[in-house]
Amino acid sequence: MSFNYCERTSFALFDEPINAISNIAFMICGYYLIKNTKEKNSYLGYLIIFIGAGSFLFHLIPLPLFAFLDVFAIVLFIYFYNFSLCNKILKIKKLYSNLLSFLILIASFFIGKILSESLIGSSGFYLGLIIYMFLILFFLKKKELIKHFLFSTIIFTFSLFLRSMDFYLCEYFFSVGSHFLWHMLNALVLYRLTIFLNLTNGSSPKKPT
Repeated sequence: MSFNYCERTSFALFDEPINAISNIAFMICGYYLIKNTKEKNSYLGYLIIFIGAGSFLFHLIPLPLFAFLDVFAIVLFIYFYNFSLCNKILKIKKLYSNLLSFLILIASFFIGKILSESLIGSSGFYLGLIIYMFLILFFLKKKELIKHFLFSTIIFTFSLFLRSMDFYLCEYFFSVGSHFLWHMLNALVLYRLTIFLNLTNGSSPKKPT
């Protein structure tokens, strides 16, 4: 029987301990953002924690409900982050920012469907996001802050490569695969993307209490 990830060998509870536990990276990054970001932007920290929680539950035991929560959390972050990016940073009207966020998700979904049988498998969904992130770089104006977005884009590209290589590494090199590295690097990516949004939008960290 074939499973979604290298580490999982059965449908038993906690059969993916490394994949599950690695989601703590999302929890840590989300918590730090909530504690150190102004209230108006702290919601992204909560969404990052939601991503970690959804992914943890799904890797704990792959029930349909947990699979839905895993995907739903990711979709929520993409939608709301891109809305803020377009509206607050690129100064696009709210209506068009909402529309663009929706279209990005739809386009990524269809790219994923097209590439689902290719070497990268289910990682195809994220390929569209990487292309979009590289395009966004050309529209960012605060050159001194672009490094944060560029760094996130490069790390995200590398983490997607590791996600795609999970089964290949499992078979020939690394017995637990590489999906846990996707979690840890993506937590860093989401953290840096949020930092970029806060800095570019003029939000500063809270003063220590």
